[in-house]
Amino acid sequence: MHKITKGEIRYHTKASEKYIDVVFVYESSPPYICSVPIEYRRTGTEIADDAVDVYLEEVYEKINPAQWERWKNEQKDFWGTKPGAGITKGFFDALSETFGWCCIYCDLPQNPNWARRIQDLKEFGYTIATNTKRRCEKCNRNTTQLLLLPLPRGGITGYETWNKELREKIVKTLETYDVYEAKTAK
Repeated sequence: MHKITKGEIRYHTKASEKYIDVVFVYESSPPYICSVPIEYRRTGTEIADDAVDVYLEEVYEKINPAQWERWKNEQKDFWGTKPGAGITKGFFDALSETFGWCCIYCDLPQNPNWARRIQDLKEFGYTIATNTKRRCEKCNRNTTQLLLLPLPRGGITGYETWNKELREKIVKTLETYDVYEAKTAK
């Protein structure tokens, strides 16, 4: 049996993300069905078609279920530095419970602005796959579902996000022209 089986490539155009659906088979765990971002602007991930197989091998090693508890323990230290992020942490806790697909209606904390909480998690460097048309057995309908991948914060590429202070300093230095967004800041 293959340890990595590739499925379809999906786009989440609203978030400028591109995924490949995969099944990872590990010796001591059930198959792990997930989506791996191959274009993910938050971590600077942009994998060329001819490099996908090598990238999936690297992801396969990093998200091995045998390492999930260690990964969760590392995150406790990070969340200890975020005492004001209780609402967002609730979303992290739900997503990291099983590292499975979570329906926004059934599996996540009830919140009218769930998308903002997910954006916060992404800004903290977490890799979260989105499927806007995945079947939820609890809802008995297609819903938006999210999947937290236990990858290093910032992604495998090691890309780091700008904090608010640095971003403001850059915009001020460039005289309110935001080169990242290609517009004049107000």
